[in-house]
Amino acid sequence: MTRTADPNYRRRRARVLAPRRIWCHICEKEIDKTLAWPHPMSPTADHLTPVAAGGSNTGPLAPAHKHCNESRGKLTLRAYDERQARRVTQAHAEAQAQPQRPAFRW
Repeated sequence: MTRTADPNYRRRRARVLAPRRIWCHICEKEIDKTLAWPHPMSPTADHLTPVAAGGSNTGPLAPAHKHCNESRGKLTLRAYDERQARRVTQAHAEAQAQPQRPAFRW
């Protein structure tokens, strides 16, 4: 039996995604429950401790967008937040390092 075919997991997933309005625990934006998989913004149940990082399939779940869940991968929430902060800092530094184009003159 696959991990997602487990009846206990399916019940817990349904319970996490059951409320009328849910928010992604990663990006903190509302999840549109009318979107179906494989849409990147469709709802998924994310393992708070990733199974690939030693978590359990019976561990706690939280709602997340499919894209957010996949981009986090096997990282813990703390490691993911640190990676995102580094990316923002790097992008800001690269933007500052680009030479400014001279103003257009007639």
